Amino acid sequence: MRPGMADPETMAGIMELAELFIGIDSGPLHMAGGLDVQAVGIWTHHHPIRFFDIADNVVHLVPTGHRRLAGGHLAADTFHELYRHEVYGCLKGALIDEVHKALAVSYTHLDVYKRQRPWSAIVSKPNPGAMRCRA
Repeated sequence: MRPGMADPETMAGIMELAELFIGIDSGPLHMAGGLDVQAVGIWTHHHPIRFFDIADNVVHLVPTGHRRLAGGHLAADTFHELYRHEVYGCLKGALIDEVHKALAVSYTHLDVYKRQRPWSAIVSKPNPGAMRCRA
C-alpha cells in the first residue's frame, strides 16, 4: 500500500464517522453509497444511471444536458424517477447548495446548531450557490 492510502476497512470506518462525503465517480463514492453515509456525487462527463446503483443516501450532481450522457430517453427518465439528483449549470454553486442542505439536516438536532449556525442565513435563501457562479 502506498503511503497516505488507507485500506478499504480503514476507509469504511472513517467514512462511517463522517456527516457527509463528497466525491466523484470513484471507489470511495460507491463505498459511501453502500455504507449508507450521506453523500454528494459529482458527475461531469459520465452519468450515474450507467455507473452507480440506486442509493437513497447519495445526491448526484449532474450537468445541464446530462440526458445525452444517460444513453437514451428510457435511461434518463429512469434516472429522474429513481435517483436523488440535482442538475447544475454551475458546479461550484450546486455543490455549495448541497453541502449546506446536508449540514442543515445533519445538525438540526444539536443545540449548538440552533445557537450557532453560520450557514443558516444562506440555507434559507432559494439558491445560495447560484450567486457564486455569475460572471
